[in-house]
Amino acid sequence: IDALSAPGIENMSARVTTLLEKLPEMDMFMAPQKDTLGCAKLAALNQAAFQDVACIFLRKEETVTGQEETVEVAFFSSGACSSSPRLLVDVGENRKVKVIETHVSLDESDASLSNGICRVVAAEGSHVEHELLQQKAADARWVESVTAEVAAGASYKLRAVQSGGRAARLNAAIALEGESSSCEMTGCMMADQKQQLDVHSLIHHSVPSCRSAQQQKNMVGGSAECIFKGSIKVDAEAQQTESSQIMRSLLLSKKAQIKAMPSLQIQADDVSCSHGAALTQLDPDQVFYMASRGLDGKDARRLMLAGFP
Repeated sequence: IDALSAPGIENMSARVTTLLEKLPEMDMFMAPQKDTLGCAKLAALNQAAFQDVACIFLRKEETVTGQEETVEVAFFSSGACSSSPRLLVDVGENRKVKVIETHVSLDESDASLSNGICRVVAAEGSHVEHELLQQKAADARWVESVTAEVAAGASYKLRAVQSGGRAARLNAAIALEGESSSCEMTGCMMADQKQQLDVHSLIHHSVPSCRSAQQQKNMVGGSAECIFKGSIKVDAEAQQTESSQIMRSLLLSKKAQIKAMPSLQIQADDVSCSHGAALTQLDPDQVFYMASRGLDGKDARRLMLAGFP
């Protein structure tokens, strides 16, 4: 933060300090206990323990420009200790940015706990694409809380893929705070053996004329478990809201488990909202059909997984 006080970077240090003071979930979303993401204590632990922060700051532009900035941020872990990664993305008016956030282990012996927080602030007319990839080692544990505040006319897109870790959980809370703002959340979890992967999300519509879309896909094998709890909240003031939520899951073994809890809480009457969940297995007849056309069983299953809608 001290480096932000260099000449020509006026007020950035104060801005970053202010943004880091807010504790996600506890301060942004005053929800009933049953609707909280359940990570407040871990968020408080990060707030008390973090020592460094990766900060992405884009100054505002007077008009929308076609240029998109791309920034990659990687967090590495090893051993059996704990870490508290922190990422802050502050995007000025009319700016475009793509953030690629990666969490990986340095080696297969990694058994650490990574407890992270990422806060995204999208000013008016800005566009933020956020790609999050979690590929921890088999014994590692990972949890991250992502919060996004989206102003009028801005958009935020989150794409999250989880495939690693013994236990991993993503908490995502998106607040559409300005009219005509929008968000998209796309996720995929691929679990095997005894993994437990979670996604808990909250999209909050508090103003009129906003759009949101959420799609979650899960593929679960072995005795692994995937948990999805997604809530979309539409306040009484948020008229002309458009929102959709869908979760599709594929079970690849008899011991694999899926727990799905999609939720819509609508208090407005002039809205277009939908949600649903689907759970299935690979169809033996389809596998046989593809095998009869020259593919062996393994290749047939691989092709069907690649085409999972």
